[in-house]
Amino acid sequence: MITGNIHHYTASQFENGTLLPYLDLLMTVSDKTENGRYDLSDGAYYAVSLSEKSAAEGRTFEAHRRYIDIQCVLSGDERIDYADLSHLSPTTTYNEEKDLAMYAGVGSSLMLRKGDFAVFFPDDAHLPCIGEGKVKKVVIKIPV
Repeated sequence: MITGNIHHYTASQFENGTLLPYLDLLMTVSDKTENGRYDLSDGAYYAVSLSEKSAAEGRTFEAHRRYIDIQCVLSGDERIDYADLSHLSPTTTYNEEKDLAMYAGVGSSLMLRKGDFAVFFPDDAHLPCIGEGKVKKVVIKIPV
Protein backbone atom coordinates (compact mmCIF):
# COMPACT_ATOMS: atom_id res chain seq x y z
CA MET A 1 0.00 0.00 0.00
CA ILE A 2 1.09 3.54 -0.77
CA THR A 3 -0.45 6.73 0.59
CA GLY A 4 0.06 10.37 -0.23
CA ASN A 5 -1.59 13.60 -1.29
CA ILE A 6 -2.17 14.58 -4.92
CA HIS A 7 -0.52 17.94 -4.29
CA HIS A 8 2.67 16.55 -2.73
CA TYR A 9 3.82 13.43 -4.59
CA THR A 10 6.80 13.50 -6.92
CA ALA A 11 7.79 11.29 -9.83
CA SER A 12 10.92 10.21 -7.95
CA GLN A 13 8.71 8.47 -5.36
CA PHE A 14 7.53 6.02 -8.04
CA GLU A 15 10.62 4.39 -9.51
CA ASN A 16 9.13 2.58 -12.49
CA GLY A 17 6.54 5.26 -13.25
CA THR A 18 3.66 2.82 -13.84
CA LEU A 19 1.33 4.67 -11.47
CA LEU A 20 2.31 8.20 -12.53
CA PRO A 21 -0.27 8.68 -15.33
CA TYR A 22 -3.02 7.61 -12.94
CA LEU A 23 -1.82 9.88 -10.15
CA ASP A 24 -1.69 12.71 -12.70
CA LEU A 25 -5.28 11.83 -13.67
CA LEU A 26 -6.34 12.51 -10.07
CA MET A 27 -5.42 16.16 -10.64
CA THR A 28 -8.13 16.40 -13.33
CA VAL A 29 -10.97 14.95 -11.23
CA SER A 30 -12.73 17.18 -8.70
CA ASP A 31 -15.74 17.18 -6.43
CA LYS A 32 -17.60 18.77 -9.38
CA THR A 33 -17.02 15.68 -11.56
CA GLU A 34 -20.27 13.81 -12.28
CA ASN A 35 -20.74 10.51 -10.47
CA GLY A 36 -20.23 7.54 -12.76
CA ARG A 37 -17.77 5.29 -14.50
CA TYR A 38 -15.18 6.61 -16.95
CA ASP A 39 -13.31 4.11 -19.15
CA LEU A 40 -9.68 4.68 -20.07
CA SER A 41 -7.94 3.36 -23.19
CA ASP A 42 -5.67 0.83 -21.44
CA GLY A 43 -8.34 -1.36 -19.79
CA ALA A 44 -8.27 0.82 -16.70
CA TYR A 45 -11.23 2.89 -15.58
CA TYR A 46 -12.24 5.20 -12.79
CA ALA A 47 -15.46 5.70 -10.90
CA VAL A 48 -16.60 8.81 -9.07
CA SER A 49 -19.18 8.34 -6.34
CA LEU A 50 -20.79 9.99 -3.35
CA SER A 51 -21.07 7.33 -0.66
CA GLU A 52 -22.64 7.11 2.76
CA LYS A 53 -20.10 6.11 5.40
CA SER A 54 -20.89 3.56 8.10
CA ALA A 55 -19.33 1.85 11.11
CA ALA A 56 -16.73 -0.87 10.53
CA GLU A 57 -18.44 -3.31 12.89
CA GLY A 58 -20.08 -6.17 11.04
CA ARG A 59 -18.35 -5.33 7.74
CA THR A 60 -15.56 -7.26 6.05
CA PHE A 61 -12.43 -6.34 4.11
CA GLU A 62 -12.40 -6.57 0.32
CA ALA A 63 -9.54 -7.48 -1.99
CA HIS A 64 -9.07 -7.67 -5.76
CA ARG A 65 -6.79 -9.88 -7.84
CA ARG A 66 -7.03 -8.28 -11.29
CA TYR A 67 -6.84 -4.60 -10.38
CA ILE A 68 -4.81 -2.15 -8.35
CA ASP A 69 -7.07 0.43 -6.66
CA ILE A 70 -6.15 4.06 -6.26
CA GLN A 71 -8.72 5.67 -3.97
CA CYS A 72 -8.74 9.45 -3.53
CA VAL A 73 -11.06 11.67 -1.49
CA LEU A 74 -12.60 14.54 -3.49
CA SER A 75 -14.65 16.03 -0.63
CA GLY A 76 -15.20 15.11 2.98
CA ASP A 77 -13.04 12.50 4.66
CA GLU A 78 -13.08 8.78 5.32
CA ARG A 79 -11.37 6.19 7.42
CA ILE A 80 -10.14 3.14 5.51
CA ASP A 81 -8.99 0.05 7.36
CA TYR A 82 -6.40 -2.10 5.60
CA ALA A 83 -4.40 -5.28 6.16
CA ASP A 84 -2.16 -7.67 4.28
CA LEU A 85 -4.17 -10.70 3.16
CA SER A 86 -1.86 -12.98 5.12
CA HIS A 87 -3.31 -11.51 8.35
CA LEU A 88 -6.96 -12.13 7.43
CA SER A 89 -9.33 -15.07 6.97
CA PRO A 90 -11.46 -15.39 3.84
CA THR A 91 -15.22 -15.15 4.36
CA THR A 92 -16.14 -15.72 0.69
CA THR A 93 -14.57 -17.46 -2.26
CA TYR A 94 -13.09 -15.26 -4.94
CA ASN A 95 -15.70 -14.02 -7.43
CA GLU A 96 -13.87 -13.75 -10.76
CA GLU A 97 -16.67 -11.82 -12.47
CA LYS A 98 -16.64 -9.11 -9.78
CA ASP A 99 -12.90 -9.46 -9.06
CA LEU A 100 -13.77 -9.57 -5.38
CA ALA A 101 -13.13 -11.66 -2.28
CA MET A 102 -14.09 -10.75 1.28
CA TYR A 103 -12.01 -11.26 4.43
CA ALA A 104 -12.41 -10.95 8.21
CA GLY A 105 -9.82 -9.88 10.73
CA VAL A 106 -8.19 -6.86 12.27
CA GLY A 107 -6.31 -4.24 10.32
CA SER A 108 -4.84 -0.79 10.72
CA SER A 109 -6.64 2.48 10.04
CA LEU A 110 -5.87 5.31 7.68
CA MET A 111 -7.71 8.65 7.62
CA LEU A 112 -8.03 10.22 4.17
CA ARG A 113 -9.02 13.86 3.72
CA LYS A 114 -9.57 15.90 0.55
CA GLY A 115 -6.70 15.23 -1.87
CA ASP A 116 -5.33 12.23 0.04
CA PHE A 117 -4.99 8.96 -1.84
CA ALA A 118 -4.20 5.34 -1.08
CA VAL A 119 -2.96 2.70 -3.52
CA PHE A 120 -4.08 -0.85 -2.76
CA PHE A 121 -2.31 -3.74 -4.50
CA PRO A 122 -3.80 -7.26 -4.82
CA ASP A 123 -2.31 -8.34 -1.47
CA ASP A 124 -3.80 -5.31 0.32
CA ALA A 125 -7.29 -5.85 1.69
CA HIS A 126 -9.24 -2.71 2.47
CA LEU A 127 -12.46 -1.66 4.17
CA PRO A 128 -13.45 1.82 2.94
CA CYS A 129 -16.07 4.42 3.85
CA ILE A 130 -15.85 4.13 7.63
CA GLY A 131 -17.37 6.96 9.64
CA GLU A 132 -20.50 9.09 9.57
CA GLY A 133 -21.87 11.28 6.81
CA LYS A 134 -20.89 11.21 3.16
CA VAL A 135 -17.65 11.16 1.20
CA LYS A 136 -17.13 11.88 -2.48
CA LYS A 137 -14.23 9.97 -3.94
CA VAL A 138 -12.69 8.62 -7.08
CA VAL A 139 -11.47 5.04 -7.41
CA ILE A 140 -9.12 4.23 -10.29
CA LYS A 141 -8.94 0.54 -11.25
CA ILE A 142 -5.67 -0.41 -12.97
CA PRO A 143 -5.32 -3.89 -14.49
CA VAL A 144 -2.35 -5.94 -13.27
